[in-house]
This record gives sequence, structure tokens and C-alpha cells, in this order.
Amino acid sequence: FRHSDVLIIMQFISLRITFLLTLIVQSSLSVPVPAKPKLGKADHVLGENGDLQSANTGIARWAAAAGSKVVGDNIVGDNSSPNDLQSANTGIARWAVRSKLDGASSGNNMGHQHSNQNLTTGVEREQLLGMYHVFEDFAPHNTISVGGYWSNVNMTGNLYCEMEKVPICQELSAVNEHRRCFRYQNENERLNYGSLLLNTSDIKIVTPDRKMYLLPFPHPFNITVVKTTPIAGCQNNPITCHPIVSNGCLVYVCHVLQNTKAFQVTVNIEGNLGIVDMIAVCHYETAQFIPAHVAFRLLNKAPGDVVCHFVGVPNHLMCKNEKQQP
Repeated sequence: FRHSDVLIIMQFISLRITFLLTLIVQSSLSVPVPAKPKLGKADHVLGENGDLQSANTGIARWAAAAGSKVVGDNIVGDNSSPNDLQSANTGIARWAVRSKLDGASSGNNMGHQHSNQNLTTGVEREQLLGMYHVFEDFAPHNTISVGGYWSNVNMTGNLYCEMEKVPICQELSAVNEHRRCFRYQNENERLNYGSLLLNTSDIKIVTPDRKMYLLPFPHPFNITVVKTTPIAGCQNNPITCHPIVSNGCLVYVCHVLQNTKAFQVTVNIEGNLGIVDMIAVCHYETAQFIPAHVAFRLLNKAPGDVVCHFVGVPNHLMCKNEKQQP
């Protein structure tokens, strides 16, 4: 080779080495860009196995936030402040974190599932044990196994949040549903909302029997139905109000679905706890529910079927103030 040729080759090799070293340094210093979230429809969160899980209290969306992790029965957010502790009161939060969610979207109490039913047989059945039913389950002498985290949950959070910044309060209503968020301590606003929807100023608040606080949730136990009675004033779309922690804020979410009725289910608790009056709400118009709604999955039912669920404490109903028939 001529001297000039050797210089050209050496310059070329030097440039290639410099280029490769630059790539190595950049790759070691750069932060990986996360994949674009895979979102569900309406109220879904999507896990790594392709399953969509109903975020029926907004907990799954909260738990899916970057940095969230399981700490005992709680989920702690990435800023680790006390208000970031969210009770996993339906098991959904723990599922949301452990499934390594790709993303979450907003919506309303209706989930969907793309693949199999493995959630139904695992987390959901354990955490929602005895919550969902067909009406025939409330027949006298029928024994029901109950447990999980759908009742007797202690909820704490900031009572003075700006409502427009509370994520669950920005969600859209579902089909045939009216819903609204309220400050936890503002009972008058909830009553005014109830009067508007029920078209009467004479309304009543119906709460589950306080004896429910004595029941051994989340441990499983058996109840035996004594009788089931329609609740007067709650036979024409009662309003159900749920205390919910969303982004560290404790609020009430009140909503009503069309063609809904409420019943008092008097049960006998195994052991020495005796008689307890539980509340069950039944939805008779479910054609607009998506096929993989959690109630359908747990009951092996489909849109159009009547589905019922118990109302745990500290939830309550707002109904017309009609006298109960003896």
C-alpha cells in the first residue's frame, strides 16, 4: 500500500471505533422509553396476560400508576406519601400491580376480558366471595358463603380535595346510568342529588345493618337466608352511594342504574352472631352491560340476565321515603 492509502484506512477504522464507542456510551446512559400503554375500553385495565379487569372502584387505575407496589393489604404510590396508601378493598389493586399492567383507562364499573376466565376463578372469587348473586339465591333456607373485601373496609383519605382533580370524579357515566361525586362530609349535597333523581324531597337513607361490622370479613363464613323483603321506596331505581379513595381523596360516588330494585335479605350468621338484615340490589336491565362484566363472570350469566349484589358497609342507598309494609 501507498502511504496515503494506509492513512485513509486508519482514518476509516478510527471513525468506526468512535461511532461504536458513542453508541455504547449513549445506550448505557439513556433511560428506556416505556412501551405505549395498551388501554382497555371504558373501565378496563390490561394485564400482561391480555386479561382486562374491571376497575370498578377506580382502584385498578390508581394502582396501575408508575411506581405503585404492594405493601401488605395496601398499594403505595410512587411518591410514598400517607395519602397514597389505597386499601385493596376488592383485591383489584393487588391484581393490578401484580399483573404488571400496561395501562388503564377511565370509565364505569364494567370490565371486559379478552382471553380466558382465570381472573374469575382466582382473585375475584376470593375477594368478592358471596357478593354477587342471582335473585333465586335469596330464597329462604339457602346457605351462602361470604367473605373477602367487599364489606367492612376502613377507608381514609383527604376530605378537602379539589373535586375536579379527583380522577374517579372525571369518569363518564355508563349507559343507562346517572352518577356524581361528592365530598365525603357533604351529606346535604347528596340528599339534594337524591331528591332530584327521585323527583321528591321526601327521601330516606337506607344503610346496611350495623351488625355487619361484627362479621368476620375478610375471612369466609356462612349465612343462611331467613327471608327476603322488598324495601319500600327502593323499588324504583334506588341511588347507591359508595365511599371511594381516588388519588388519596376520600369521596362519595353516588349512582343509579335504570330498572333497579333493592331488597332486605334477613340472614342467620353461623356461630353466635344471630340475625342480620343485609341489603341486596338487583339490576333487571343488563342488556347494555358488556359480556365480561364481573357479575356475569362470577355467576356464569350474560347481558340481559338479572344480576344482584349485596351492599357492604359503609355504603348506603337513597330511596323515596315510603313506609315499609309489615
